[in-house]
Amino acid sequence: MRLLFILFITILYMPFSKAQELYVIHDHDGYSNIRDQNGKIIDRLLNNQVFTISATLAIKNNMVPIEYPAYGTKTKNSKIYQYENEIKKGWIHQSRIKNLINTVPLVEDPIEMIFKDHHFCLELLIGHNFFPTENAIFKGDQFISMYGKLPLGVAGNIPKEGLSTIEDAAVIWNGKEEKIQTIYYHNFFQPNTRDWKVYKNDTYYYLKADGGDGSQYYSSIWVFKENKLQYIYIAGTP
Repeated sequence: MRLLFILFITILYMPFSKAQELYVIHDHDGYSNIRDQNGKIIDRLLNNQVFTISATLAIKNNMVPIEYPAYGTKTKNSKIYQYENEIKKGWIHQSRIKNLINTVPLVEDPIEMIFKDHHFCLELLIGHNFFPTENAIFKGDQFISMYGKLPLGVAGNIPKEGLSTIEDAAVIWNGKEEKIQTIYYHNFFQPNTRDWKVYKNDTYYYLKADGGDGSQYYSSIWVFKENKLQYIYIAGTP
């Protein structure tokens, strides 16, 4: 895997669970308005942005209750997009949403997880028996920080056999490969790879990657456009 630089990454926090289905905006205008319960426009979502349907509210007059991450602006003097960890709610007409159902096959490989179709390939190397030392912070025997971030999927103590982690990741589009920088996933631990899936919609691909040691579950969505990682959505953080 060759080392290339990815320009724009957004890390967002979103309320999707392992069982929830994923949806995207599908509108010929390229976006759709989000309304409050009284019909007033309060926001908009762009095509291919991921959201979920509320599990507690019912569809009314063809309007669907949804939950989605807050979108903000790029941090000054930074190439990395940063957003507040705020969840928004609203209503959208059911004709403007599309369920993500098409999946990319998982190729059998003894070393890597490889999701591949005619144009797209995602390669992930999962490592085991990892014991964090460098850039890790402990409070007593409690593992509380990795590179300044909360360690996802770990409930404090490190198992005696160590942790599972993502060691390497790369995405390929029509033979052109880009490596995904480790700063975007180096605090993701205990991946439950048996449940991982990649969905596709046009030239967008969505990796749904869950993890956790039982008591600290998290779910993430990695959004790619061709061979560029666009967003990482995270939910269920400690």
